[in-house]
Amino acid sequence: MQDQEEKETQEEEKKEDFSFMTEKIKEKPINKRKIVSRILLTLLCAVIFGIVASLVIAFLVPRLQKKITPEEQPEMIVIPRDERIPETESESESETETETEESTEEPSTEEIASTEPLEVADLLPEQQQKLRKQLYAIGEEANRFIVTVTGVKSDTDWFNAVYSSEDKASGLIVANTGDEILIVTENSVIRGAETTTVTFVNGETADAALKGADGVTGLAVLTVPVQALKEETLQEIMTATLANSLNVTKGTTVLALGSPLGTNYSILAGSITGTGDSIFLADAVFTVFQTDIITANSGNGVLVNLEKEVIGFMRKENASVGTISAISVSELKSLLEKLENGLDVPYLGLYISTVTKSIAEEYDLPQGVYINSVEMDSPGMEANLLSGDVIVEIDGAKVTDAESYRTALFEHVPGDTMRIVVERLGSEGYTKVSCTATVGICE
Repeated sequence: MQDQEEKETQEEEKKEDFSFMTEKIKEKPINKRKIVSRILLTLLCAVIFGIVASLVIAFLVPRLQKKITPEEQPEMIVIPRDERIPETESESESETETETEESTEEPSTEEIASTEPLEVADLLPEQQQKLRKQLYAIGEEANRFIVTVTGVKSDTDWFNAVYSSEDKASGLIVANTGDEILIVTENSVIRGAETTTVTFVNGETADAALKGADGVTGLAVLTVPVQALKEETLQEIMTATLANSLNVTKGTTVLALGSPLGTNYSILAGSITGTGDSIFLADAVFTVFQTDIITANSGNGVLVNLEKEVIGFMRKENASVGTISAISVSELKSLLEKLENGLDVPYLGLYISTVTKSIAEEYDLPQGVYINSVEMDSPGMEANLLSGDVIVEIDGAKVTDAESYRTALFEHVPGDTMRIVVERLGSEGYTKVSCTATVGICE
């Protein structure tokens, strides 16, 4: 028994000697620095993600939206072109008017004012007074589309002292798009101006910005935001109607509005005395209406008929005092359309005149558009167009007169190239020469 117990004791001791050690796992100590660095790294990644997301939203999303739902472009202003009424129609209308007048025993003063030139001396004093009141009432109503444009410029005197100067001119409201009021005025008044303001017929003044300008005619279009005007002003003003002035005849009664005597909102009455004169400007020939209305050289404005339609823009003469003349508005409509839409006016710099069939036969010239002269450093000069050339073709289309030349030019924008074919006089007579011109802008 004792031996057996000893054996068991020995075996237990052996087991204790070869038994595995009991392990106790300790928790790893927390590394606070590492945790903080991981938190900072996470925050940095979040910031970078936010910046990238913002850039995507700011730049990419609007472009995708434009492709998916493109923004509506502002509607282009279109001014319909005018055509001459055939003489047969005019004659039949005049015959009808004559028959109507004959059937009336005693025409009213209104009929006299609307159908006859101003023969005030032939009227009784009471009729003269009534007629004048009616004419001025028409002028007062039409003055609602007349404004005063003021350009303020700064300059320095001999002692380097800065002073301000103001230039004023009349303006004509030609469009109300719902967002902006468009006004035609003289570019000389606003050129170089630091501020430009427009005063409406009720006296309200608003800041204006340049929409477009033409260096050839000297016309410019200003824009005034509709939201900048009071509601009563919007109710008071009106948009002018541009007449078909191609059929204006001698004896037509007209009113001169604007500042024909240098005073704003003047109203002068008279009649057309001539329609056969022309003014030659670069790339254009315009019809000029002559009137019997006395004006000052400093004045400007428009001519309107008795329907309150604008038939012409007054032009300044060299004389200090003279009679009013105006450029036919129908021939300015393509130009005004470009300016009202903020588009550049194409320019070549050619002074031209039409070679009619009779002129061609008399002077042995090709029919087309004769180049009287070419402005220095103009696109026309760079294209090697010469004085004495006769333009017969532009971009493959035949050119027969100054009007078709201007139409072809206005189909282009500055920077376009035009292929111009001219008849050029040489030692062996006229030969065709092809020139390439790059359309420019007259500042």
